[in-house]
Amino acid sequence: MEQFTKLVVELSKKIPDFNSRAVLFALIAGWVTGVVWYMIVGRIWKSVAHQGEGGAMTPRAQILSAIAQVIMTIMLAIAMQRLAENTVRGGLQTAFGAWFGFIAPSMVVSYSNLKARFRLTIIDCLHWLWVMLVMGAIIGALSDAPIPPKQ
Repeated sequence: MEQFTKLVVELSKKIPDFNSRAVLFALIAGWVTGVVWYMIVGRIWKSVAHQGEGGAMTPRAQILSAIAQVIMTIMLAIAMQRLAENTVRGGLQTAFGAWFGFIAPSMVVSYSNLKARFRLTIIDCLHWLWVMLVMGAIIGALSDAPIPPKQ
């Protein structure tokens, strides 16, 4: 256990500083984007996914989704910091690259293995594209603010 703790401490030292305010605003905006997206396409999604009107997310699914989005937002901010892409344009480019290179292919493979309808894959992939673009733009827009130093 001691070796694991040392490893975590060493790895945490390698994480660059990032603007936590930008991450917070991007996280909230990404969540709102998802809510709006599924308000618009929710009926189509439910019919394609074969879910009735009562197909709400379970608390467990909501918690896991929230944790995943926090991780994604922080990692997007770190990637932008590492790539020195701290502008709106850089945020959009980094977000699109992450979506195109990692998120969309992973979803296509997972949904294919689950034998999900292709329309469902498209709806959910586009959801994450919009979320990533909104988060990238906000992180880029707010990255001019000074980054609080690590303590």
